[in-house]
Amino acid sequence: MKNILKAFGIVALVAVIVFSMAACGGNPFLGRWSGSYEGASIELIFTSNDAGVMETSMWGFSSTDEFTYTRKGKTATILADGEEIKATITDNILVIEEDGERMVFTKQ
Repeated sequence: MKNILKAFGIVALVAVIVFSMAACGGNPFLGRWSGSYEGASIELIFTSNDAGVMETSMWGFSSTDEFTYTRKGKTATILADGEEIKATITDNILVIEEDGERMVFTKQ
């Protein structure tokens, strides 16, 4: 009985370590982020570690554009339509600032 409990304890400890390491090293950008800008609804969907899709809708019209990105920690450089855009994540909020304009996105 003691051996079974000991083995269970070791398995539980290993599981905690593995999940902790996975959480620390993950890509915080992955997933869907929602925001708006000047009346347009914008969804940023980071689908992999280097690519994503931007869905924009306004007044019944919508468009979908692909983008690529590179990241270092919680900062990313998004390349869309030949332009580089800087994005940062703080407290589960993604912020893009360019030319004095600021767009805020929340993780969905």
